[in-house]
Amino acid sequence: MPHVLVVDDERAVLSATIRALEEEGFLCQGALNGAEALQAIETTRFDLVITDLLMPVMHGHALVTKLIEMSDPPLVIVLSAVADRRVVMDLFSRGVLDVVSKPVDYGPFVAKIKNLIAMRGRPQETPDEEVAVRVSRQIGEVTANLQEQLKTISSNFQSTIDTLKKQEAELEDSYLGSVRLLANLFEQAGVNEGSHAGRVEAIVSELGPLCGIEGLPLRSLKVAALLHEIGQFGLPDSIRHKPPWELTPVERAAYERYPVISATLLSQVPGPEAIVEFLESHAENHDGSGFPDGKEGHKIPLGARIIRLADGIDTFRMGHRESKTLAHETRIHLRESSGTLYDPNLVEIALRHLESLIVEQERERTMHTPASQLRAGQKLAEDLMDSSGLLLGRRGMQVTENMLPRLRKALGNTPVLVVAP
Repeated sequence: MPHVLVVDDERAVLSATIRALEEEGFLCQGALNGAEALQAIETTRFDLVITDLLMPVMHGHALVTKLIEMSDPPLVIVLSAVADRRVVMDLFSRGVLDVVSKPVDYGPFVAKIKNLIAMRGRPQETPDEEVAVRVSRQIGEVTANLQEQLKTISSNFQSTIDTLKKQEAELEDSYLGSVRLLANLFEQAGVNEGSHAGRVEAIVSELGPLCGIEGLPLRSLKVAALLHEIGQFGLPDSIRHKPPWELTPVERAAYERYPVISATLLSQVPGPEAIVEFLESHAENHDGSGFPDGKEGHKIPLGARIIRLADGIDTFRMGHRESKTLAHETRIHLRESSGTLYDPNLVEIALRHLESLIVEQERERTMHTPASQLRAGQKLAEDLMDSSGLLLGRRGMQVTENMLPRLRKALGNTPVLVVAP
């Protein structure tokens, strides 16, 4: 049974308080001042002390101090007519659980005491602390709810971003696929040697990121690489099929206008302006000896300089494809043409990149396999064309399950050069 000590110098208040508590089953003892209260505490352990403040012999403030300093202090409630806010806050700061003003409404007062006794084993908190704990708990609940909502919103947002990225990638693949198809059609018409545009695109796809070009600018660069010679389609066959060094001055002048034709054609199609700039300047040389405008150095757009280098690399390698030291000869060509045909900085980047590529090529062994025996996963060691000259696959392309029926139907048992396992 809870044991309560009531301390008050007003006997009427003392008696009324004890009576109200005893009616609810509490064991009570009274004291008329702080000194009597301390004497009672020496012989009896109390769960709760209810004390007045203004008392003779020892006032309530001194008693509260003594009680709080005990090793196992009882709960303390102050019952007083003193209502000064500063006094009340001081009592709370010293560990008093509650300050109740006189006269007392004993019904709610006793109910509060029951709750305090029930919480006896819990950490003691002042009313301010109780409010702080309650507010903190509410803030925690609101924060947790907001975090959950934020997590849901973030998840939905990320899902939307992933979907958009996937759609963007699909659109880009479709777009580049259409451009590659267009480039292949021009190649079938004899604009250039089979899959030259595709090989140039493959080279710029690797060189572009090494030069800091990524995202949309890289896509523009790849499109320009695929279509860099599209303007030649408008040239007479007598010019298009003749080596540049055999052209007459008049034919040469006409030939050197094809970059302008390419740029003019693409300028009529909605798309990045950079593509048009790259097409118009891709045949310019670093030393100003190129065409159509004789631009030099950094007056030539970076993308055009990269295409010029990639075009030169592929043209040189195709012209020396039978060489057993092709990788070595390619390096020599790049060094000899650095500063004249090509941007020296790009040449250095290409040489560093080609080192690993050349090692791989020198180690790479090839073999002929009948088209009917091709397997998914095999890599083509050369451009693959059917009997009519239609490009079926580029060098380096990996054969897929979807490609096998088409290749077998088009080629039958024709030997296909693939990379040996």
